[in-house]
Amino acid sequence: MESGLGGGICQPSSTLYGAALYANLEILERHNHSMLVSYMPAGLDATIAQGYLDLRFKNSTGYPIKIEATAKGGKLTFNILGYNPENISVEIIRSGGGYHYGATRIVKKDGEEISREALSSSKYSPKATEEPEESEDPNQTEEPNATENPDATENPDATAAPGATKNPETPAVPDTPVVPEPTPTAPPAPMQTPAPTPVVTE
Repeated sequence: MESGLGGGICQPSSTLYGAALYANLEILERHNHSMLVSYMPAGLDATIAQGYLDLRFKNSTGYPIKIEATAKGGKLTFNILGYNPENISVEIIRSGGGYHYGATRIVKKDGEEISREALSSSKYSPKATEEPEESEDPNQTEEPNATENPDATENPDATAAPGATKNPETPAVPDTPVVPEPTPTAPPAPMQTPAPTPVVTE
């Protein structure tokens, strides 16, 4: 036994649930905790809430049984004693992960499987409590939205009056275009032809 979330009476009920599974008793009612607990494997816990949730099982062996419980040194033990002439043994297999687990009980006779039973699944919440959303004041009345000019804003849900034609959006027309004045350019300089070089003959 240990201190932690879901402790108290739920630790004995979870331990007793495990003993009932391995004793091959019929499980009538079992509920998992809202969150994962540290003292039991996920999917094999059993919570109790008086008048609301309970753990119930039935002696389906056909023989009388005796339930013993001991607590010593921080350890809680349940033993279910009975008559087992058919040499029945039980194996529990868990599946899943995260916050959703399943469990299967496999019953064997002389080591040979004779039945396989899917146990109740377990779904846990990652948070201890979910904070409720802030509710609005029921006496507060929301003012209706003012009707806007459909030509002023783009409202795809606005409905035009019958016979009215919605003017398409006209792109803005710029003012009179400014024509840049031509920049004067200097006339090209006349090409100078070099004078011929005189040829001197001796």
